[in-house]
Amino acid sequence: MVIVVSTVEDVHSKEVMERLDKIGAESLLLDIRNFPTEIEIGLVKGRNYESAVLSYLGREINLKEVKTFFYRRPV
Repeated sequence: MVIVVSTVEDVHSKEVMERLDKIGAESLLLDIRNFPTEIEIGLVKGRNYESAVLSYLGREINLKEVKTFFYRRPV
């Protein structure tokens, strides 16, 4: 999983996501304008357990599954 941090209007980020799709890599566009109203990050740490989850647009993504973030500052 690659999380692309930008805006939905950013053409460059769309191109990156299309190329990731072509090589079979899952990606998600995280529109930075939705932070902090629609984006939540939950962290839990226990004696034998830890979890980090990103909640966005009805999806919950285990951050252990995220390989990298691609940040594209919109112009």
